[in-house]
Parts: sequence; C-alpha cells; structure tokens
Amino acid sequence: MKNKLAILLLILSSHTILANERAYAVINTSSLKTQKKLPYSGNKLKAKSRPGEILVKFKSTTSSVKSRFSTVNKQHKIKKIQTLFKNSQNRNIKEKNLSQWHKISLPPNTTFEEISDIYKNCPDVEFVEPNYIYDICTNPNDPYFNTSGSWGQSYQDMWGLYKTNLSSAWEIEKGNASIIVAVVDTGIDYNHPDITDNLWHNPGEIPDNNIDDDQNGYIDDTIGWNFTNLSNDPKDGNGHGSHIAGTIAGTTNNGRGISGISWHSQVMAIKGITDGGWGTATDLAYGIKYAADNRARVINLSWGGTGTCRIIEDAMDYAYNKGCIIVAAAGNSNQDVRDFFPANYEKAITVAATNYQDEKTFFSNY
Repeated sequence: MKNKLAILLLILSSHTILANERAYAVINTSSLKTQKKLPYSGNKLKAKSRPGEILVKFKSTTSSVKSRFSTVNKQHKIKKIQTLFKNSQNRNIKEKNLSQWHKISLPPNTTFEEISDIYKNCPDVEFVEPNYIYDICTNPNDPYFNTSGSWGQSYQDMWGLYKTNLSSAWEIEKGNASIIVAVVDTGIDYNHPDITDNLWHNPGEIPDNNIDDDQNGYIDDTIGWNFTNLSNDPKDGNGHGSHIAGTIAGTTNNGRGISGISWHSQVMAIKGITDGGWGTATDLAYGIKYAADNRARVINLSWGGTGTCRIIEDAMDYAYNKGCIIVAAAGNSNQDVRDFFPANYEKAITVAATNYQDEKTFFSNY
C-alpha cells in the first residue's frame, strides 16, 4: 500500500509548474484509448527531424529478411545502416519490437521522401519515419514551500503542494527509496544540495573502473547515462531536468530550498535531450528502455512534439510491459492533446496545468 501511494504522489508531482510560476499539475482524465493509431503521413514532415537520417522497422530480423534488405540498400547506394537496439542477455519477447528498428544514413543529394517511398514499398518493412526531434516543455525556477508573494502574487509560492493536501498525505507516506523515478530529460544537476541525497546510484556498478560491472551495456553508469554524447555523465546544463527531478524528489525537511513531493524516492538521471532543449527520437527511445531495464518504476517525459512517433511508442510499450508507469507533459499550446506526442499515447498518464484557482491555464493543452 505504501509503495502504491508513493507512486501516486510522484504521478501527481511529475509535472508541477509546467510553464510558469503559477501553473500546477492535474491529471488529464480524458481517455485516449478509443483513438486510432495515426498512420504515417507526409504531414508529419512539418515536425522537426534530424536531416540525413531515416528510421526503418523490419517485420522480422531473420537472416533472409536481412539479405533481401541488403540487396535493396545496394541498389540505392545505402552504405550506412545501424541496428539500434540489441537484445539483452535475458532475451525476452517484449524486446522484439525494439530489435527490429534500424537507422539509415541517407546518400548525398537524396531526400527523406525519396528513400522512404522505396522502403515503404519493401515487403519486409513494417514502418518508416524520420528521426524526429522533441523539445522540452519549458518551466521556471522552483518557488519555496513556506513563502508567499515572491513574484508579487497574493498567494503562497508553492501553492500546489497545499492544493493537493500533501501535508496530510505526508502523515501517511513520505515516499520510499525503493521507488526509482527516471527523469528522461536534459539530465540532472547531481551536485545540487537539494537533489544529491535522493539521486539514484546503480548498485551493480563500481565507479570509474572502466568496466561494465552489471553487464547492462553501459560502462560506469553509476548514476545514469547521457545518450546525447554517449557518456556516463548525465550532467544537466539546461536546468529543465533538474527542475523536474527537484519537484519529484527534492530533499524535503532539510532546512533549505524547495520541498519535493516524495521525501525519499530516488531519481535516475537520463540525458536524452541536449542542453539546448531538444532531443532525437532515437536518444529518447534509448533513454526510456534504459530506465525500464534498470528498475525504474516511474518514467517522467516532460517534452513533446506534434503527431506520433513509432520508435518511441515501441520503447514506451516495452517499459509499460515491464511494469513502468509513464507520465507525460500535456504540452503548452492550448490545443487538444491528441495532436501532441507522447502525451497522446494511451499508455501515458498525461498531465496538464492549472492555476492557483484550480482553472486550466491559458497555455496548457487539454
């Protein structure tokens, strides 16, 4: 019961103060389960994507499929193809969808449309899409629990904590160190005095010995991983991920800074978004899988973009099937969330923003 309540508190906290100092989180209760999956559409190319790259999902990864696919690549002068996800040592059917994804570098003087048409007509290909780029949902500095009027307002700075009656909730449950919350974002300022005590540390990894001790595919990933530059340093140079981590599990009752929702839960630092505030679909999918494979119970996704993205959907399915709760920001465009991803995916708990009067903010998606 305590663990379940701890998870609930973290869900409620995961997207507090999404876009300005007066916004607070509320779970969007509208069901998206009746929505049909959106097929690939040329209109999606209006979304940002990494130039010169295309993502292709095979229907299977048998040797015959690879042979036929290799022939197609030679015909169209495709020289560089990368298998994105390798099956882990504990091979599991749940990994099937991810192991079928490949990234292809386009030849010079070709367009995504030209190459995608070729692959979409290939009988061994299930899906083709660009390597989309997603942006963080911008938010401000954290306010203080026991102060009011820091920005000239007439109400408490951390009014959201009072609106959700957390003082009463803390009498029942203050969070549990066994609950790991992965923040797939711009990283975390792991030296921040209000975060460091609740930072996740990989129990299977020995620091700085240049060995993959737990054999999870990542060397010296003692506190997480940086997928933007493939290093074991998920340092936040933007501030967004640190804000999210502090809201979820900033050290509470320590006489400094802010009050996190969960006093004791651990935050896992996963950097899938650059310090500039954008991240590719492949890096974010890697981050989601890493979180699931390393025992995260909750995965926080405070970023998004238009349309849908199949490779991230497959990564979310993988995490969901391993028992992870996935929380996504609704977005800040004042539009129906069905047009904003990953908030529009049925396996995500989508969190919108309200103001201190319990009204939807003017900017929040719904």
